[in-house]
Amino acid sequence: MTQYDEAHHITDYLAAGARGLIRLDSSEQEILRALCAVRAGHAHIAPEVASRLVNFVLGRLPPVGHVQVARLRDLTGREREVFRLVAAGMSNSEVAQGLNLSEKTVKFHVSNILFKLDLRTRVQAVLVARLAAATAGEY
Repeated sequence: MTQYDEAHHITDYLAAGARGLIRLDSSEQEILRALCAVRAGHAHIAPEVASRLVNFVLGRLPPVGHVQVARLRDLTGREREVFRLVAAGMSNSEVAQGLNLSEKTVKFHVSNILFKLDLRTRVQAVLVARLAAATAGEY
């Protein structure tokens, strides 16, 4: 229980091993929900605390935007094919089957794509694809 819900306090608590975070002014029901969740091995973060944590994390992610869209031209033809399928939500296995490649080759291409676009996750790749489609009409 905390009276502090600033992001730096929240991350300190989590780093120290907290599995649940609720505010001091939480209702009895909220306290019981948190205790039951943590006792069952789950994490529990009150919505107002979680909201601050999400905003903090989003603020620390590298920006995804027009710079990455401009870098799409640096992808090889095969990387563009893989990128389109990944952006459509396909797994590595599905991409491999669709392009008649090994899954290892697809993983290699995905890794190259993320590196060339300076992205960390497939989710960011999807965001870049959507931005590219919205601004240029295709990618």
